[in-house]
Amino acid sequence: MDTPAYLNPLLFNQLLNQVGQAVAWRRAVACPCVSRDSGQPRVDCAQCFGAGHIWGEPTAAQAGVISGAQAQALEGFGLLDVGDVVLSIPSDSPLYAIGGYDRVQLCNRTEPFSLVLVAGLNGVDFVVAQVDSVVWLDSTDTLVSGSVPEVEGGRLRWQGLVPPDGVAYTLTGRRYPEYYCYQDQPVDRPHQFGASLPRRVALKRYGLLGR
Repeated sequence: MDTPAYLNPLLFNQLLNQVGQAVAWRRAVACPCVSRDSGQPRVDCAQCFGAGHIWGEPTAAQAGVISGAQAQALEGFGLLDVGDVVLSIPSDSPLYAIGGYDRVQLCNRTEPFSLVLVAGLNGVDFVVAQVDSVVWLDSTDTLVSGSVPEVEGGRLRWQGLVPPDGVAYTLTGRRYPEYYCYQDQPVDRPHQFGASLPRRVALKRYGLLGR
């Protein structure tokens, strides 16, 4: 059966590539630390940090973000939670091959963050747009404002006044929001009459994975 003229994949792709947003897609791979018996990852794994998956290098892609009104309609069916996002993915985008637990970063929007880290022990597991402040408490519980670090690949590079090793400090700034595909389950059928039509995929906030 021929594809109806109004279901033209090329036209859909042209529209989504014009109005869509830039994203960075990272494919998920199950971490070898996961137990074959229990299915649980090692909490002390140096590769996945207990998440059970590791991710490859980001691939640039394009996708349309479904409007808030449509997303709210899906929430009523239990398909979305607050903070989730729905993408419409053109068939000529690398992201069309998205699978379970893959990560997707939205590159055209940012959001504020403020989190507590321990100096010398951990970095950040998201892409930072900017750092606004670093503060910690000294031995007399006085609030100390430190130098703003550069962030490269999740690692903080400091110069000037830095928090002492082992001291908890608060890092505040803006980051690019990131989501993950809980399962490879498009909201609607990606194909019609053999045509590769755009895929509509619901993504959950990455923080729900516990990292």
